[in-house]
Amino acid sequence: MSTPRKWVRFLRTMLAERQGWLCFYCGELMIPVPDTTRKLPHNMVPLDHRVPRSLGGKTSVANCVAACQRCNCAKGDSEEPPKKKGKNDE
Repeated sequence: MSTPRKWVRFLRTMLAERQGWLCFYCGELMIPVPDTTRKLPHNMVPLDHRVPRSLGGKTSVANCVAACQRCNCAKGDSEEPPKKKGKNDE
């Protein structure tokens, strides 16, 4: 059974706001910075499943975090958080 789209939209925004628009893993500010005069499109907030869906993870508040695209891609289908890179490692 799939998760309703309205719930996922709400979850993306709620997690980003709860985290102060910072990536859960690296602490970087997620772009774009929300403008209080308009709504940020829900698909621009990257949602990461701490336990990936491929490993049985659910789309829930307890299992999801807002993560920047770089960290989300680095983590992939792993349960391990991505390795933090220093400024000179890129």
